[in-house]
Parts: sequence; C-alpha cells; structure tokens
Amino acid sequence: FWGNLVVSNIRGLSVPIYVAGSRVERLYPMGPITDGTALNITLLSLEDRFGVGVTAAGDAVAEPDRLVDDLVVSLEELRAAVVGEPSRS
Repeated sequence: FWGNLVVSNIRGLSVPIYVAGSRVERLYPMGPITDGTALNITLLSLEDRFGVGVTAAGDAVAEPDRLVDDLVVSLEELRAAVVGEPSRS
C-alpha cells in the first residue's frame, strides 16, 4: 500500500487507568512514517478527552508547525459548534 496520508482514530478506555499507582491524565499518540507516507495524524481517546499526534516527513511537509496550529484552531471551532459556544480563536 502506498499513500501520502494516514489518519487513524483509536478509541481508548473510558475509565481511568493507572501506572505505578499514578493516574494517567494524558496520552500522546504517534503514528509511524513509512515509505510513501508523508503525514500521519493519529487520535487516541482517554476517558472524556483525546490526544492528537501529528508525524510528518520533513522533506514532504514544508510547514508542519503551521499544519498543527491550523488543526488546533479547527478542532476548537468544531468543539464550539458542538457545545454551542463562540470560538476562542
């Protein structure tokens, strides 16, 4: 399989999890970049929130920081639309 974008959404646990007695508060997913892939966006949920990991091939994605900034703004707009609040951006 050859593609330039992989997006995956992994449903995590809806209950608290613990490691060495401490509650896990955040998960930071990271998807692999393989031959033929330029960008991987992975979402992973935990309880009532989710983390987004963006992995980019440096020679294929010119401004990955800008892409992430735009993604954050878009997710905030989506959240605001769902809960009926004005966007903070």
